[in-house]
Amino acid sequence: MKISLVDAISFSKWVFEKHNVPTKHSDICADVLISADELGFKTHGLSRLGYYIKRIKDGVIKVENEPELIRDKKSCGIVDGKNTLGQIVGKFAMDIAIKKAEQHGISCVAVKNSSHYGIASYYSRYATEKNLVGMSFTNARPAVAPVYGLEPKMGTNPYAIAFPSDMKFPFSIDCATSIWQRGDLEVRARQEPNSYVPGCAIESENQNLTFERSLRWLKKGIAALKPVGGHKGYGLSVAIELMCSAFQSGAYMSKLSGLYEGNEDDPSYDIGHFFICVDPENFTDIKTFKKNVGDVLRELKNSKPKKQTEDILVPGELEYLSSQKVHKDGIEINAELFDELKKLGYETWQKQNTTKNSK
Repeated sequence: MKISLVDAISFSKWVFEKHNVPTKHSDICADVLISADELGFKTHGLSRLGYYIKRIKDGVIKVENEPELIRDKKSCGIVDGKNTLGQIVGKFAMDIAIKKAEQHGISCVAVKNSSHYGIASYYSRYATEKNLVGMSFTNARPAVAPVYGLEPKMGTNPYAIAFPSDMKFPFSIDCATSIWQRGDLEVRARQEPNSYVPGCAIESENQNLTFERSLRWLKKGIAALKPVGGHKGYGLSVAIELMCSAFQSGAYMSKLSGLYEGNEDDPSYDIGHFFICVDPENFTDIKTFKKNVGDVLRELKNSKPKKQTEDILVPGELEYLSSQKVHKDGIEINAELFDELKKLGYETWQKQNTTKNSK
């Protein structure tokens, strides 16, 4: 089945508010969440709604708290997320980074004590709407082994970078530093639990790994995801871990293990983020800068493909095409996910929504 983009946002907002998320925050949470489905990041959209609600119910996320700017130094700052919803913390911090970049030309804002903030590119792309270059980084609970290691230490530690351009979409890249993401395993374990994970994706002493077993063993710390690109991805992942912890003396690696890894004394995950904004008008006028970015993307698109039937894509284009399709056709929902949405009250919301629209 399919759900329209408008309905997906409305339903998500309703679910968040039903679980005590203030109305002033539910709009942001729903927007960040559904932007993932809109842009093609299916593992981080509606499929994650139940994930956030479980964390709210378990006391991992403190919906009553408000993030706070605790250190303010010209172009830099530190935000304490107070363990509230990561989407609220991320938007709060990026708004500060945008304001500081507009004042000083460049800005860096570090975040501590946050939680999962959705897709990293929501924030980097948000900066491009203000004609800024945006960068967004986050650490995460341990899932990835160091090169030659077996034990999960780093998070999937994604990075997202976006440049405004004169094309119909910004340059935008959003990548985990692991070959697979935890979300990929969650989706595949739900859809085909007894199929086998490709050997390149998981590190374990026992290679007989189905998707269901991989996810279960990952949670127990006896299997780990592999970093992308060997030592190159490993080094990048550690750099992101440092950006998201060292500047603000925040939690890192094993210190990010919370309730679901057995830490009942302190169930919060204390995730760290790092945001950078750059104002191109410190270097040239914005129109020229956007053309410069567009020229690079156009040269790549016009290069010779391996097969004449294939188009060369540039970073940000797939998200643009996905957005067009979702706005037209809605979000595709499989049977397993629909069952989860029903448990969250989808049919009740649908009846209420139908009643309102009929009045």
